[in-house]
Amino acid sequence: MHKFASKRISMFICKAIPRKQIISRLQQILVNHYHGFNKPPLNASSFALTTSSFHTSIPLEKASTPPTLSDDLETPILDSIKQRGLYHEEVYRHWRHHEVKGISVLDQGRLVNFDWSDGHTSKFHAVWLRHTCLCPHCRVSHNNMVDLDELDVSLRVKEVRMEGDEVVVLTWTDADGKVTHTGHILTSVLRKSCYSKKSLEMKHKQRAMTFHAQKTIPEVDYSDVMSSDKGLYKWLKAISEMGICLVKNVPTTLNTILEVAQRMGPSYHGVYGLVFDVVSEKTPDDAAYTSERLFHHMDQIQQECPPGIQFLHCLKFDDSIRGGENHFVDAFEVASRFREDNPDFFETLCRIPCNPQTIDYRREYKVEMYYQRTIFTLNHRGDLINVSWHPTVQGPLAVEYDDVIPFYKAYTAFAKMIEYNDSKYQLRLRPGDLIAFNNRRLTHNRTAFDSDGERHLQGTYVDSSIFQSKVQCLRSKFEDGHLVPHCGTMNWQ
Repeated sequence: MHKFASKRISMFICKAIPRKQIISRLQQILVNHYHGFNKPPLNASSFALTTSSFHTSIPLEKASTPPTLSDDLETPILDSIKQRGLYHEEVYRHWRHHEVKGISVLDQGRLVNFDWSDGHTSKFHAVWLRHTCLCPHCRVSHNNMVDLDELDVSLRVKEVRMEGDEVVVLTWTDADGKVTHTGHILTSVLRKSCYSKKSLEMKHKQRAMTFHAQKTIPEVDYSDVMSSDKGLYKWLKAISEMGICLVKNVPTTLNTILEVAQRMGPSYHGVYGLVFDVVSEKTPDDAAYTSERLFHHMDQIQQECPPGIQFLHCLKFDDSIRGGENHFVDAFEVASRFREDNPDFFETLCRIPCNPQTIDYRREYKVEMYYQRTIFTLNHRGDLINVSWHPTVQGPLAVEYDDVIPFYKAYTAFAKMIEYNDSKYQLRLRPGDLIAFNNRRLTHNRTAFDSDGERHLQGTYVDSSIFQSKVQCLRSKFEDGHLVPHCGTMNWQ
């Protein structure tokens, strides 16, 4: 063994320290030596209280990877991270198999390069690493408490070392070389958050929507959704990937819709209340409460954050009623085709905003709501991330004089593509059916129907972020932990 490591080990063993602490300290000494950082011994109070056997038959100078202990041995810092609730097993189990094989400090400490066991390379800026620190000073629960005054772009990494297999310990200095902080980051966080071009492209592909030529609505059974997380995931995955899914055999009792929605998350309480009843009324306060045809639309685009997942539960739909079917169109699919066929019109609807609004003083919740937004929104990559479409809530256009005619040319062209699209999901709900669809991705309409009979649906919503979170949690639990597809919100990723 190298004389430096041998000297430090002998000094260490001479102390009357429990075997558990000796094992952990031996690991740290050897890992530090492997990376070339000759640190002074830590205080005994910081040693890991873990047990295992330590074996190495390879001389340290020839070792190709840092010597490690068995996976069940925790280091002091890793133990602290877990105790503070920052080690998310469900997430990091998909990333911790990527081991750090080499670390190098570049550009006088402005960058740190990590080489991984699968051949991937990550490069991080010193200021990014500082902002990502997980030490107790910088992270309280899930809250990032890093002092913003310390996020100077001139920060340098002076030293970096491994503690065990899962923790990187870093020391930062200012531009003058004065130490400003010593902290630590999980290797899983680094690999998961890597912003190399390759990693960003991978995340971009994971987030991409897939358009389906076959417009068949997937189905699940109520009992499966309610009885197990696997059944729930099958339902949510279909909505995530296709934008729509039908739940069959739902009890036809009032407000059962809330129990089903609760499996996804808490229902959204808007101006229509927690649950709304879709029935034909003599004095309706919304076109939905008539028997008239409804144009394709997304609900509530006049709100800053329109509802995410919409649920419609059929309680009664008499066979004697003619009409009343629902059609669903993937607005992102149509918008993508519109972009290819009419690039100038597409650009116009990205640039010139419309004015959705609702004014109604007859409701329990009085409404005078105005919102100006573009029909299409792009992110920094030029990806389409949001479509806002609801012709019947459009208020008077309020734009520059020269933009009025270009807007209406583009607006009516897109309206025709949406309204007369043959590629659509079609459905006549039956009692016991519950259709759930992504209101931020799909438009929906309803054909006119006669009033010779009873048609009663109940509706509610769940917020997009809650839906995305639930799908992501279940994907991490049952699959690979990759990002779930974008769902049509203003999320730029």
